[in-house]
Parts: sequence; C-alpha cells; structure tokens
Amino acid sequence: MGHSAILRNLGSGAAARLFSAALGVALLVVMARIWQPSEFGGYLTGFNLFQLLQQTPLLGLHFLLARDAAASGSEERLANDRKAAELPTAAALGLSVALATAVALGLGVNYAYPANLHAVLQLVGISLVPTSAIMVIEMALTGWERLYLVAIVNIAESAARCMVLGIMILWGYGVLAVFTAFVALRFGALLLYLLDRSCRTIMSPRNINLLVLREYFREVPVLFPLMLLAAAFSKLDVTVLSWSVPPEALASYAVASRCYDLVLMAPSILVTVLLPVLTRVDRSNDRPPGGSLSTLVGLLLRYGLLIGLLCASLGAMLTAPLVSSVFGVRYADATLPLQLLLFAAVGTAVNQLVACVLLVRHQQRLDLLCLAIGVVVLVPGLLIAIKVFGPWGAGLAVLIATLVQCVTRVVALRFGAGVNVSTIDIAPPLIAMTAMLAATWLGLGSALVTGPAALMTFLVVAWLTGSVRSGDLSSGRILVSK
Repeated sequence: MGHSAILRNLGSGAAARLFSAALGVALLVVMARIWQPSEFGGYLTGFNLFQLLQQTPLLGLHFLLARDAAASGSEERLANDRKAAELPTAAALGLSVALATAVALGLGVNYAYPANLHAVLQLVGISLVPTSAIMVIEMALTGWERLYLVAIVNIAESAARCMVLGIMILWGYGVLAVFTAFVALRFGALLLYLLDRSCRTIMSPRNINLLVLREYFREVPVLFPLMLLAAAFSKLDVTVLSWSVPPEALASYAVASRCYDLVLMAPSILVTVLLPVLTRVDRSNDRPPGGSLSTLVGLLLRYGLLIGLLCASLGAMLTAPLVSSVFGVRYADATLPLQLLLFAAVGTAVNQLVACVLLVRHQQRLDLLCLAIGVVVLVPGLLIAIKVFGPWGAGLAVLIATLVQCVTRVVALRFGAGVNVSTIDIAPPLIAMTAMLAATWLGLGSALVTGPAALMTFLVVAWLTGSVRSGDLSSGRILVSK
C-alpha cells in the first residue's frame, strides 16, 4: 500500500473520529447544562465503566487479530484456507466472555456502587455483548485496510446517539433511559456491519475451530493481563475517584477526563492506520534487519512529540475560558486537571505507538512489563495525590505515571525489541518544550504577551535543534511504500 492509500485510510479514520468527537462534546454539553451534577456524574460513572470493560470479552486478542489480518493480506483469505476459522472463533469467544461478564457485573455492582446506579451498570454489562462482535469486525477491517467501512458505521452510530440521547435529555429522561438507548444503538451498529458480506462471514458459527480456540488460549496469559493493565491505566483515575468522592465532586474531574478521551482519538486514529504499515515494514528484507522500521519509528516519534507538545501547550492556554464557556462555570474546577491531562495525552500517544511496534515485533511480554510498571506507579500515586490535593491530584498522578511508562517502553523498544530509536529523534522536541516552559516561567507582563512569546520560543528552538529536517518527507514516503 502506497502513501496515497495510507492518507485515504487516515482521512477516513480522522473524519469518523472528529465527527464522533464533535457530537460527543455536543452531547456532553447538553448533559452538563440540563442534568444536575449528580445525574451527570452517574452517567459518566457508567460510561467510564463501559470504556474500562469494552475490550474485556476478547481477552486482549483484539490487536493480535488486526496484526494477523494485516499479515494475511486480504479478506479473501476467509474463503480459501485455515485463516477462515480465526475471526469467527474469536467472535464466538468474545460473545461467550461478554455474556459471562454481563452476568458477573449484574451481580457485582450490588456491592461496589450505590443503589441508584445498579440498573445503569447492569445495562453496561449488556452493552458488552454487541460490542464484543463489533470489536472483532473492526479489528479485521483495520487489518484489511477497509477503514472507510468502520468510518461509515462509526459516523452513523455517533449521529444517532447524539440525536436520540440529546432529544431524550431535553424531554426530561434520566440516566437509566439514556443508557437503555445507548445499548440499543450498540446493537444497531452491529446490524449495520452485518450488511457487509465479509462481516457476516466473520460471525458465521460454521467456521468455529476448536484448534484455533486452543491457540488463542495459549496467547491469553500474556495478552489478557496486557489488556487489563492498559484498561486500568486509562480509566483508573475516574474509577478511584468514584469510590472516594460523591458524584457532584466527580463530575468536574470527569469533564476533564472525557475531554482527555476525545483528545486521544487523534493518536488512536494514527496508530490504527499505521498498524498494517508497521507490520509490512517490519517484514521487509532490511539490511540490517529492522533498519527501515527503526527509521520510520524515529520519524513518527519526533514529529509526534513536536506536534503533540505544541498542541498541548496551546490547549493548556485556552482551557480555562473554554471549559467555562462550553460546560458552564460550575465545572470550572475541571481546568487544572484538564491542563495536566493534555500533556499526559502526548505521553499516551507515544505509549500507543511504541506498544503497537512492540506488538508488531512480537514482544507482548515486554509491553506487559512496561504496563505493569506504569500501573504500579499509578495506583499509589492516585491514592496519595487525591488525598493530598483532592480531585485534581488524579490528573497529576496520571501525568507522572504516563511519563514513567513512556520511558520504560522506549527503553524496551530499543534494548528488547531491536528497534534502534535514537536520542537524536526524541531530544529536539523535548528541548524545545523545556525552553518554552522556561520562557513561560520567566515571562513578564500579561498572558497575552507571555503566551505568544513562549510559543515562539518553542518553534525557534525546535527549528534550531533539528526537529524538522530536510529529507524527512521523502524518507517517510519510501518507507511506507515498502
């Protein structure tokens, strides 16, 4: 696949995610302005739990499915060899685990959450059933580089969700009714996918193979803990806060956390598009082995850090007026945690890319170790920071743990996976960011003067240190065309 096809896939993914993000923000604004903080906090608790559990039914196999689908080359393999059994078997496994998780959640919420949330969280369990099948289909379509179909379904579901849920909220319906509609729309998204013949083949029970299932279970001891730790790392802050503070206090931080999730759509789009590309580059006949992959990853890290840090800095400067104007002044306390989480998003983007490369290099065990280190830092960090600083301390703990995980993953990539990421690729954007922070700290006058001066400092130092180099564009085109 050439760079033009990559751009088409990137465009499809970006259009779907940006459209979904815009509708998600609109729906959040409606909820924040119409519902009471207790209702809003209850909804965010349920939605956070859904995001925490949505990958559980596949037991961590989701990215493995995308990688293998990319390696097989085409959905035509469904019809002509043993690969025909892999995706249907994964779908059957996912549905079975989703049903078991729904039952366990329905029983377990009685002991962990207040009574007014029990029915909502039981609906979260039911939503895992269609979600498990959707996940298998989307991983297959990602590997086959048919992201346009994923984009169409995601846009349709997001539009329907925003319209239906928004109307229900305006008509006075509560959290329980809204979550019931959410579950129904998940089933609707699955039905849209099943209109495609290849997607129906994935869900065909005739192709289930017990030998393939046994092979999957051999991968689960590494992949399932990997998935659990990744999910815990991404959602543990809101979960711990939901146990520690009332819904009213949770709502402000949850606004920041939800905006953080929306920001993370950008790197997730890029990683989704790049997974098949990285798989192909890794399998190319390099001399030395892995040379092309190392060069491509270095380019991605350098430009990712440069653009990410610049966007995070701009976002942090605009956070206070945006939060108050969009969500209302009663959620102004979301400003500081959101500023922290914007910079954590840059670290998370690096983590997503490096984790993808480790998967391509079949180094899931190394990634598991890196995730475990991050969670070990995050858990006590949350408990201490929330106790000392209150809700915004959760954002500080997430930022610190994310940076620790970044360092461990890059070290693992270089010394364990054989991908030689050079300090020359990583250092220039970080030096520019340090210079910008120094300019901000030393700046005199109003924010209208200090802010532009600090941004100009970032751009000048980034240029002087070689963050952008001649030949980068042509090198990237050659690499992705392999």
